[in-house]
Amino acid sequence: MGLFKQKMIDKMTIRGLSLNTQSNYLESVTKFIKFFNKSPDLITLHDIYSFQLYDYLCFFKILRLIVINILIYSYFFLILSKVPSFSNKSKTCFNLV
Repeated sequence: MGLFKQKMIDKMTIRGLSLNTQSNYLESVTKFIKFFNKSPDLITLHDIYSFQLYDYLCFFKILRLIVINILIYSYFFLILSKVPSFSNKSKTCFNLV
């Protein structure tokens, strides 16, 4: 990816992109190329579609895990909120005596 990377950096510099943006773009392209494990000039349109589908499915996998965690935490919160606190128990004990 050496020559390809240098060309990409040159074009981004000419367009006036910030160093942070350039770094993000290079990281994304590196991830994209490593996914296929082949030279950028050999990547086809079908490869791009398959990467988009893979990226899309990974997003929903992460989203599903987040939703599951939220449901678990809210379930435990509801259970714990129904348990009377220690201070409430002591007040009722004194009221009974």
